[in-house]
Amino acid sequence: MEIIVNGIPYSSPTLTSPTINGTIATTGLTLPAVTLGGALTLNGQVFDAGSGSAQINTTGANAGLIMTSTQDGATGVLLRAIAVSTSPAVSDLLFQEQVMGKNDNAETITYGTVRFLINSPTDGAEDSKYDIYLYNAGAQNQAMTLSGAGVLAVDLGGSGAAAQVDLFDEYDDAIVIKQGIQQNNRELLADIGVFDRKDTGSGYMMKIQPMVRLLAGGIYQSRQRLDDLIDILVSEFPQVTERLIERKLIGG
Repeated sequence: MEIIVNGIPYSSPTLTSPTINGTIATTGLTLPAVTLGGALTLNGQVFDAGSGSAQINTTGANAGLIMTSTQDGATGVLLRAIAVSTSPAVSDLLFQEQVMGKNDNAETITYGTVRFLINSPTDGAEDSKYDIYLYNAGAQNQAMTLSGAGVLAVDLGGSGAAAQVDLFDEYDDAIVIKQGIQQNNRELLADIGVFDRKDTGSGYMMKIQPMVRLLAGGIYQSRQRLDDLIDILVSEFPQVTERLIERKLIGG
């Protein structure tokens, strides 16, 4: 539809490199793609993404979201997640972060999730927990949990390999471990599964599940040795008693 103003055909004006100063009052203004030529200053205003998500795209390597603070003193950069609810309940999810990609269908493959959940929503007695979910053998696995009280729990199965179940249950295992500790032989401890070599740099990580099995194996070995000794003493005691009586070392 053509608009005529004072007999002159009117069309939408096109502004090329305009300079605009002051405050612009608009109602329901929708902008197409916008390229910023300078810093966007919000001055404490809220960036409202509505019911969607605010997304930052980049084609750079190791590029993403960077936050900088010029505040002096003991304070620094703050990343705060606020979950607003009038009826918080136990096990409500407060915050989560996910790691996804790298493949042809990157937005459908999740490799890891970190979750903060409520244990107690009572004001003045707030309590929470921190869960880490990682993919293991193609399935999501709750690998680690940290409670508000500071109790750290890890997946009991560890790698899930059956060989780890009976790890350190042989008598000679204790001798091997002793040699590794006395000689500070971290390579030996890494070979038997107590330590894990770091992927980058130098050094080792202690693997909790194998260490627990090591301790348990030592307990079982000690108990088994005591049980075996008791069995030997019980079985041999009558013969020992008879010999002592024969030699008149004790009264019969």
